[in-house]
Amino acid sequence: MRADLQNLAHQEMAEPKGESAQAARKEFALLCQEPVLEFAGGKKLRSFAAALGCADSERLSDEKIGRSSLLTLVHDARIDTPTLCAAILAWGGMQLRHATLLFEQRDWLNIAEEIRSGQLRRDESYQKFCGVRREGGLKGMGPAYFTKLIHFLAPRQQSNPIGYIMDQWVGCSVNLLTSETTVLMNCNYYWVLVSGSEKPQQRSTFNVSDENTAENYEMFCSFIDDLADSLGMSCDDIDAHLFSAGGKKPKDWRRYVKEHRRHDH
Repeated sequence: MRADLQNLAHQEMAEPKGESAQAARKEFALLCQEPVLEFAGGKKLRSFAAALGCADSERLSDEKIGRSSLLTLVHDARIDTPTLCAAILAWGGMQLRHATLLFEQRDWLNIAEEIRSGQLRRDESYQKFCGVRREGGLKGMGPAYFTKLIHFLAPRQQSNPIGYIMDQWVGCSVNLLTSETTVLMNCNYYWVLVSGSEKPQQRSTFNVSDENTAENYEMFCSFIDDLADSLGMSCDDIDAHLFSAGGKKPKDWRRYVKEHRRHDH
């Protein structure tokens, strides 16, 4: 089944369906010629981890850090897994109240340990997190965040491809690049009156659905694997480009995704 999913993703990579997917890929390939920008986001690591009672919080910097610094940090064997998970969630900007609720539960940390030790494939990791969430043991953390743990905790091994962050930005990116509903997204449209405008403007919010299965995740990851190969990029660089950067001055790809994403894909 997993090989079949990878083959289907490869076919979709080779043959984009529709003009919208072709336009998106052309835009993305152009933007990928620019270097990956390192920016510090999320929350300060040490204070976030300390608030959760993590044993090795003192080993963390009490600063916001960038992606490459986080990748270096997660390979520090002196830091226990709960503390690294807290650091990843802090980088991702998780609200402390959600993290507090999450850390009151412990079953999910066994999965994190297995991921860190390289025991699980990415689809197996996703399936295990989904199972705990269905049983009510993953309160405060959905796919957008537990795929961050899958992405950063897993050892970089050629024999075990890494999983990618499946949040709203990368999920919507892949849906645009395939012109398919590869990732199931929940969406909400609303109207706002913008300062200086006489007419209200439509806005939207998207989040990753809990109905995504391990098969959805493997399709998503396999497509990104092929995209990275086609552009000659590393798995970490392609993930960073897809994630892009937001805030008050979003980067070009983030702006493109916000302007073109739709509820039907």
